[in-house]
Amino acid sequence: MKVSPVRCIALAMVLGSGPLLSACGSEGEQSASNKRLTGQDSCDLVTAQDLQEATGSGFEAGEPEGKQCSFSSSEGPVPLVMVGAGVPSTGGAGDSGVALNAEPEEIEVDGVPARRASTQPGGTMCAVDVLLAPDDASQVYSVVFSGTGSGDQNTCDAATQIASTILEKLPE
Repeated sequence: MKVSPVRCIALAMVLGSGPLLSACGSEGEQSASNKRLTGQDSCDLVTAQDLQEATGSGFEAGEPEGKQCSFSSSEGPVPLVMVGAGVPSTGGAGDSGVALNAEPEEIEVDGVPARRASTQPGGTMCAVDVLLAPDDASQVYSVVFSGTGSGDQNTCDAATQIASTILEKLPE
């Protein structure tokens, strides 16, 4: 299989950084979700159809790449989506992870603690880690969206929407 330059960059940024998940905030600041990862492979978290519904762009079926799952556009080289179960991508305190020059910001995805890091405004990549249990590194999943969605959707909106779609599908 030939690997595109966009995929190579995304993989290097996601997998090459080797970030470690650290607990964020102090005790009591964030509540854990009742949703859980239960041994799913990264490619089991979302489907190409889910991605199309979330972004308006067509995707091929996911392909495992290490601990991640890569979804390529069916319409061209971008967008590209990487999903990881138990694999953070934004880094922890002091580790900028995929964003390279940006510290992750604390956000929520449907009320669940999350981190987001982006190469925006100049870049076209955004990573979102959803912390199902902030003190348990195995209970995190990541979404990295590279490229643009259809219409006016920016990369962080797309990554957050995909993260929300995954959260809806997880068992309690």
